[in-house]
Amino acid sequence: MAERIVSMHAAHRSGKEVVDGFLSRPIAGGDRPAIVLVHGYRGLDDGQRAVTRRFAQEGFVCLSPDLFHGKTYHTLEDCALKKTSLDISRAVVNIVDSVPYLRKLPWVGKKKVAVLGFCMGGGLALYALAQSKAFDAGVIYYQSIFPDPEDLKSISVPLLCHYGTADAGTTKTEIAMFRESPTGTKRNTRSRCTREPATPFSIIRRVKMAPTSRPPPGQWHGRPSGLEKYSRQHKISREGGNGRQVG
Repeated sequence: MAERIVSMHAAHRSGKEVVDGFLSRPIAGGDRPAIVLVHGYRGLDDGQRAVTRRFAQEGFVCLSPDLFHGKTYHTLEDCALKKTSLDISRAVVNIVDSVPYLRKLPWVGKKKVAVLGFCMGGGLALYALAQSKAFDAGVIYYQSIFPDPEDLKSISVPLLCHYGTADAGTTKTEIAMFRESPTGTKRNTRSRCTREPATPFSIIRRVKMAPTSRPPPGQWHGRPSGLEKYSRQHKISREGGNGRQVG
């Protein structure tokens, strides 16, 4: 059963700037694990807000930092131009600096914090995991920014990566190159990669598991993490929470 939640504007300090964002959390008290949810090339739009709320309904404190600083984009041309002209270093710092802010909230405290990103946000999440030890896990959906493998060698936390095998943006070749990298799932035993056959995007699909079956890899503290259980219970596609591409 989904939890009752409250959602609100948020803001955190990142160097000399203040980064706005959108935060959702369960109303019920107590410390909760947190997610930094990195948006795609449309920005912090209604679809991103909807996905933020969905994770809060599953029991997480979820923060979506606004990496486009108040702007959203809607046409393919405008979205792609914004992504390819993005100051990646600045965006990654904005993501990493959201963790101390979350730690100050009475709803998070010392609980684990993961970073999760779709498409452009997936690539930025990988960079954030490589440049900071603040995160306890990463969940990547079909990253469309492809970091150099050397830039990701320092990632040591568990990764859960999702791809669609018919995705024209994150191709089978890109997936294979990532899996073969030092960070990828073929060499990093704490990582797991799922691929959805013949789909143009990755989805999170409901899966039935036998009660006696062994839990899959990518787990925290000997049991599937909340993120992984959520990954089996809900669909989230490249189209985003409101049916539009999140890039």
